[in-house]
Order: sequence, then structure tokens, then C-alpha cells
Amino acid sequence: MTLKTIPSNIKNLSQLLDDGLILCDKLGVIISSNSIAQQFLNKKLNKKNISEFIKIDEFKNLEESHANGNLNDEFHFQTNDILKRSLITKVCFGSSSLVIILNQRIDF
Repeated sequence: MTLKTIPSNIKNLSQLLDDGLILCDKLGVIISSNSIAQQFLNKKLNKKNISEFIKIDEFKNLEESHANGNLNDEFHFQTNDILKRSLITKVCFGSSSLVIILNQRIDF
């Protein structure tokens, strides 16, 4: 597997966001994440599979879910920690087989 590089403009933008940003390859391996995403999920995310942290069946095989039309644009997810925070998770397939996952906290 070749190591994918993230363009510097995306890396810089990810640090300015108030939302969590996770960039994966088509297999769901996280190649980059910003500090907000790591905070939301209370984990170090890079080089691990997204399905380890966001327990959504469609995330177990992003490429297959996308090809079969099973991958929704938006999911609601609740963290499995003491805070039980709710997140809105949005998924977008970008260029170069890059999957962009944006996590936004829902405040009540």
C-alpha cells in the first residue's frame, strides 16, 4: 500500500475548522485527522481504520459501501464514552480515492 500525502492546503484548512475532519483512503484507513476529530473521539486516529472509532456498518468497507450505493451522505453517531456526545458525520468521496469524513458535535 502506498502512503498517500495530504495537500498542505487541506492540512492547513483542517486545523482552522471547528469541526472534526478525518481523511481516509478507500479502505477506511485514516491518513490524517485534525485535533478536533481526535478530541471528539478521544483517540489518536491516524493509521487506524475508521470503523474502529465510528461504529457504523457502512464504514467497515467504505469502497464497497460506496460502490453498492449503501453509503449515506450523513449519519448520526453517539460516542461510546462517559459523555455520550452526539455527532453528525458527513461523508464525501474526494479525488485520488480520498474519503472525507466531517464530524460536527450536536449541542443540546
